Amino acid sequence: MITSTARPSALCALLLLSLCTAPPAAPAQIGPAAPDSSVSSPPLKSKTIARGLSLGATAVPVGVGISSLTNRRWRSGALLTGSGLLLGPAAGLLYAEAPGRALRGIAWRAGIGAGSAALTVGGALITESAAGSFTALAALGAGIVGGICFVLAHSLYDAITTSAEAVEAHNASVRTNASQNPRASVSVQPWSSPHDGTPGLQVRVSF
Repeated sequence: MITSTARPSALCALLLLSLCTAPPAAPAQIGPAAPDSSVSSPPLKSKTIARGLSLGATAVPVGVGISSLTNRRWRSGALLTGSGLLLGPAAGLLYAEAPGRALRGIAWRAGIGAGSAALTVGGALITESAAGSFTALAALGAGIVGGICFVLAHSLYDAITTSAEAVEAHNASVRTNASQNPRASVSVQPWSSPHDGTPGLQVRVSF
């Protein structure tokens, strides 16, 4: 009888001893146990990447278009230059997950271009009837240059300023959602009773 009861007692003692002496291993934790954990850190956007995408998507087609214009390929050059100024700045806004701002920017630039073209043509016709064709041609050229400058200014504003603001808004939204919906964390650690020292396991669940 002594031998039969001693074996289970010895096994229980060895099991409790191993639980008490085992360190609280990190793999036993589930969830954002460390501040720098990739699970707990929300996916944030970068202002540098947003600006780089917008400027790159603008500069490349505009550069190719200007090169085509200098080689007297007027149609392709004008198409590439116009599409770069019109659509390029939207790349960074789409990266920042702000399609509404991207569409508004495209609409503004299209409106500026169309308005400038209408005013330029109207001014040139009025000038031609009053002062002759040479003055009308000069007014037409000045209007085209002015319209391009206005569109270029808005493109740079969207690429540099608006894209950064969109990234800030996206990151703020992600942080707010993360703080309002924290993930659960579960950890298991050795435990001993403060009264009689009885060993056991402690399970912590946080939300």
